Amino acid sequence: MEYIGTDMGNIRQPIEEVYRDLTVSLNVVFLLTVVFALRFIPLPVSIETIAWLFVAQADPSPAWVLAPLLHQGIVHLTANIGQLLYFGIIPERKLQTREYIVFLAITGILSIMIEVVRYNIREIEGGMAGASGATMAVMGFAVASIGLYYLGYTENPGISDRGNLRISLFLFGLYWIIVQLFSDFYPGWTLSPSASGVAHLLGIILGAGYAVLKAR
Repeated sequence: MEYIGTDMGNIRQPIEEVYRDLTVSLNVVFLLTVVFALRFIPLPVSIETIAWLFVAQADPSPAWVLAPLLHQGIVHLTANIGQLLYFGIIPERKLQTREYIVFLAITGILSIMIEVVRYNIREIEGGMAGASGATMAVMGFAVASIGLYYLGYTENPGISDRGNLRISLFLFGLYWIIVQLFSDFYPGWTLSPSASGVAHLLGIILGAGYAVLKAR
């Protein structure tokens, strides 16, 4: 019997490249997962305190900043993680690390705050949480970056077209945006009644708008 060695470098290199390109996204995924798991761990604080910290309402609270970290359920969390990992490769490559972190934080907070404003104007006693605004911004940034590349406004789309990956990501992102907006704003097409269409739309606009600014 002859021992056949395995070149671990050939196996490790692609993994290291993926982690390098998704450093921020993977760490955000870890943070979101930890916060979600806290809901199922006995903590020395009341449910009311957790809600005050992480569920944004009309009245001022830390949730105006922290709400993007908490998700309603596993489907909500999984969808946002999927967006972040699939489309995040482009902002990870086109933005500096600190810039991308600030981008996620600002788009996440602004998408929460636009709902807070609506709650106050319409005197709604609701609550909102989740990173959908930020992940929609990531998708908007990715789709806009590739679209601007095809239109000739930038030489850096943020991703190669090896294996038709670029066009696949662009078309899938465009499809997701269209379906999401129909679901959010077209009566009878709602896939998630509790979702905030305004926050989703704002995230897409902010992400696409920032991609345009970076292309100039």
